[in-house]
Amino acid sequence: MNGDIGMMIITSQGDEPDVRDGKDLRRKALAASVPLITTVSGGAATVGALNALKKDSIEQVALQDYF
Repeated sequence: MNGDIGMMIITSQGDEPDVRDGKDLRRKALAASVPLITTVSGGAATVGALNALKKDSIEQVALQDYF
């Protein structure tokens, strides 16, 4: 990987070639420090979070502030 990939979403249907290819892609993503999402629901949540970040900034709040 040459740095052009900012994030990967890899899902599997469970058949052998798909699992084998997914394993190889996951290893390459981890070796290149590319953020990796492995489920459709995780991908949807990430996209939603990134869209929310575009609209508003995030305020850092200590957990102790809630208790």
